[in-house]
Amino acid sequence: MFDSRVSFVLCGVIGVLGVPAAAQQSPLSDNVTLYWADFGLDMIRRTTANGGPVENLLTTGLNTPVAVALAPGKRWVYWADQETFSIGRIDTSSGLSQVIISSFARQSQPLGVAVGGGKVYWTEWCDSGCETSSIRRANLDGTDAEILLDNTIVPTMYFVAGITLDLSGGKMYWTDLGVWRANTDGSNPKLLVSFDQMDGMPWDITLDVAGGHMYWVEKGGPVRRADLDGSNVEALPGTLGGEGIGLDLIARKVYWTMGARISRANLDGTNIETVVESGLSVSGLDLDVHLAVSAVPALGTYPLVASGLLLVISGSIIVFCVRRRALPCRFEKS
Repeated sequence: MFDSRVSFVLCGVIGVLGVPAAAQQSPLSDNVTLYWADFGLDMIRRTTANGGPVENLLTTGLNTPVAVALAPGKRWVYWADQETFSIGRIDTSSGLSQVIISSFARQSQPLGVAVGGGKVYWTEWCDSGCETSSIRRANLDGTDAEILLDNTIVPTMYFVAGITLDLSGGKMYWTDLGVWRANTDGSNPKLLVSFDQMDGMPWDITLDVAGGHMYWVEKGGPVRRADLDGSNVEALPGTLGGEGIGLDLIARKVYWTMGARISRANLDGTNIETVVESGLSVSGLDLDVHLAVSAVPALGTYPLVASGLLLVISGSIIVFCVRRRALPCRFEKS
């Protein structure tokens, strides 16, 4: 529910604003919360991107958590746990946690999770003692689970790991010895980037839809990006990846995990720095990015340059923008 003191503007398909350079300085890192899985400590953890204290969000009931996804509305963090064969979620406010999906009977291991459009999507890797690798989805509470893709549809499907959504385009992207894309109902699966274009095992994946790029992390290889159709593949120089990746499209940063470390750089790979070095084995990663009122300059109109995301500016400001072309949006302080 909106606070009556909050201003909002409807600008005309959901989007992110082009924020002036003055608002893109380091203070934005104060308003980024990192969520990640540590499969060495068997925990879900979080901290701010400015080097704040690390909080243990979930410390029980896990055994090799490998992926996390922050749900729209930011109440729930979903996780995939490889060894308990489960998809679960935790309430970020109350700490209440629950398992919503179990693949124990199938003996296939969840490796990736994504949330959007009122659904939770996840990947399952069939290593041994199971029938098929697959991509599945269910309602947010785990009900009405369904198979979207498996070996009967994509015979080569094997090491399905990271998964991410482009809801505005009706697409899902995932890694499986390459990078793949299909419609969110599983139709029209297509290989976009082949494994021979990589140096390591592709793991987590994320999107900059407005910028026309997908980013993924390779275990034992670099962080890479390509156009959304798989063309123009490039490695971000000096990066070494692990199992988690996320984007801050306000400050134009990419974050990724490697070992016990979370690093970040500009979207082109320049200015690499360590953000977090804590725990044992950092895996899946997701970001809660919000723009503080103090980071917004004077009242004004700024170009809308991105689409595909809902931007909620916390505090006494909120901007809700939709776009089909580069329309202006307006910041208003209440």
